[in-house]
Amino acid sequence: RYLFTAIPHSIAGTELSQEELTQAITREQTHLDEMLQNKSEAIKQAMASTKVMVKKDTTDSLMDVLLRFQDDMAYNREVKKALRSLDWQDRQMAGQIAEQQQKVRTLNSQLAMLDAARKMMNLWHIIHFPMGLTLFSSAFIHIAAVHFYGAAKFL
Repeated sequence: RYLFTAIPHSIAGTELSQEELTQAITREQTHLDEMLQNKSEAIKQAMASTKVMVKKDTTDSLMDVLLRFQDDMAYNREVKKALRSLDWQDRQMAGQIAEQQQKVRTLNSQLAMLDAARKMMNLWHIIHFPMGLTLFSSAFIHIAAVHFYGAAKFL
């Protein structure tokens, strides 16, 4: 499931291509820029400090896919720290901006790890199929042995 979430999907469940993902990033980044336009300097500075953590480099590392959770946790700590630095009036508006910024960050991360996640998913399918057949076969043999040796009489 963790690998499956690393590959971006549309609402219909189909995998997104790099072009579709790039378009979604552009659309969400434009929306984020619009949200930041008429905000106070305190909000802009707080969001700028967390924006540094938005992944934009395109890596093809399998470790990046596996350590994605750790990066997300570090990012969330930074956002909470930035929001705590604001007064209570700006905090709500900044929270909405942080959610939009998280969308952009997630899309950038998915784009950066797209090839690596697909490679890992292909490897998982190669391992999963024979393992599934082995487990299904052993369950069938177990059921046949129980009936053959009459162990069901004792239940």
